[in-house]
Amino acid sequence: MTLDSYVELCFDGRYNDVHRPVRALLTDEIFDPRAGLTANENGRLAYERARFVGRHSVRPTAAASDIYQLCALAEWPGLCDVSVFSILMVHYNLMVATVVDRMRPNEYVTPMLAELDEFKSFGPYLATELGYGNNVANLQTTATYDAETREFVLHTPGTLASKHMSYSGFSDIPKIAVVLARTIVGGRDHGVFPFLVRLTTTEGAVAGIRTAACPEKPVQGLDNGITQFEEHRVPEQAWLSRGLATLSADGEFVAEMANPRRRFLASMSRIFPGRLCVSSAALGASKAALYIALRFSSARLTSAPGSKPRAVRAHLPYRAQLYPAVAITYALTAQLNALKARYEVNPTDLALQTEISATKAVITLVVQDIVMTCRERCGAQGIFAVNRIIDYISLVQGLVTAEGDSQVLLATAAGQQLASDHEQIDPSAHPVRLPVLELLARRTDLAAKRYHETRASEDAATTAFDGINQAAPIALDFGRFWILERSIETLLDRAASLADAHAQDVILRIAELVAVSELVRDPLDLMADGAVQPDVPAQWRDRIFQLCDHLDPEIDQLIGAFGFTPELLRAPIAEADYATAFLNHCVGTATTAFTR
Repeated sequence: MTLDSYVELCFDGRYNDVHRPVRALLTDEIFDPRAGLTANENGRLAYERARFVGRHSVRPTAAASDIYQLCALAEWPGLCDVSVFSILMVHYNLMVATVVDRMRPNEYVTPMLAELDEFKSFGPYLATELGYGNNVANLQTTATYDAETREFVLHTPGTLASKHMSYSGFSDIPKIAVVLARTIVGGRDHGVFPFLVRLTTTEGAVAGIRTAACPEKPVQGLDNGITQFEEHRVPEQAWLSRGLATLSADGEFVAEMANPRRRFLASMSRIFPGRLCVSSAALGASKAALYIALRFSSARLTSAPGSKPRAVRAHLPYRAQLYPAVAITYALTAQLNALKARYEVNPTDLALQTEISATKAVITLVVQDIVMTCRERCGAQGIFAVNRIIDYISLVQGLVTAEGDSQVLLATAAGQQLASDHEQIDPSAHPVRLPVLELLARRTDLAAKRYHETRASEDAATTAFDGINQAAPIALDFGRFWILERSIETLLDRAASLADAHAQDVILRIAELVAVSELVRDPLDLMADGAVQPDVPAQWRDRIFQLCDHLDPEIDQLIGAFGFTPELLRAPIAEADYATAFLNHCVGTATTAFTR
């Protein structure tokens, strides 16, 4: 009963109908580890695996409007091949969904969409340029309209305008891309719009397009590439502008959405479900790394003064690192599930979009620390790729800067939240009272106060940049405080709906562990405000150890609710007999057959 309650919390009641079918695909032999492959071979294998998942899952055109399916596809396949996450999410969400949202069915787009839906071609998304990352609105690739031929001419005007990172390195894999370009009609720049462009066939890059593979990256075999356009022509039907703009019969630009900034944001609207998907992938990596590390810590024995050897997990310093990580993973999972539910109802809500952005940033930055800690706590075993965690580190480091650099994104989203009259959470209104929640709320409000005081101190000589720049460090503090406070409240709200009283009590301890761990991490504002005395943080540290002891009997069920098995992840150190499992992955004459 209790395990079922934890599963309910982790998957928001959607494990059987949404997550289980995707999880089942990972048991296929195509996901079995293959040792000794080159980066090129690993990359091509990732495409085979991505095609396998795509052809046995919901089709991309159907998933475009289903945030739960998208997030499930983001969460699971990357746990057995981190490169598959990137290929699938770009294909499903950024590329195909953009086409579905902005296409006008015609003889050019419709057959291409069918190719993508059937995984006959893969779909990269060409937005970022060598000189333009977070500032995509200023990118320099042009799409100039030729009224005589009714074509757009795509061109790369200089080195900094080269499309960067998109998956164009394997030029012999058929690919159809969404390309973001400045749209020039009648000699006037009308802003950035998406275009549908065939990049490569089995014969290589098409005429007028140059591609080159980026240097190799550790772990991931993705074919990140550089793409340049040399007066490459596409028919006007390639312009993905439905609801944004159109062309008149005589080739003039006609705005269907008058505000250029709103047009740009609408053309980039898939960034928000993308951030939900990135958050799902990060939390999937957190859960898997914790599952592997904690399984290993139960079997791995170490010295215990005055006693026989004990499992690593028996040591309080170990628990004090990983048990709070399990707790915060549960809290952030509750927050993400709540955002998915709100997105399904009203995806264009501006306040929701701000919270999605801040949550993506906090999740990826928190999980980056968790997976690194898991690797360290596994000792040398954590370094081996076969044990997975080192792969998850690479995955999460990519997620930190995917769909918007998390530090920049958090400062921006926090600033937006603060500018919209930050809504204070009243902990006393919550059915379950935790005194530390009131302190968390106070800390968040103190950060908001500091931010507003900093902005109010600007004088007439302060530029807009300088004003925002000086307040940005405070905005980063506020953003983390706000999202983690929200996550704890959401976790408690969700736990209150559980029928299992024991599970409710465990979740209450988890929520307190997250809150106390956060307060210990940054108590300075509260101390300066007089809300806590100088000796209180030491008491909080003692409380962390107490809560870890209380949670120890529950840890196996808490991580069991993540849905993993050693066989699924194929990580030797997650096995009960980890030594034999690890030795079976080694090459040579060492053996597990010993005689006494």
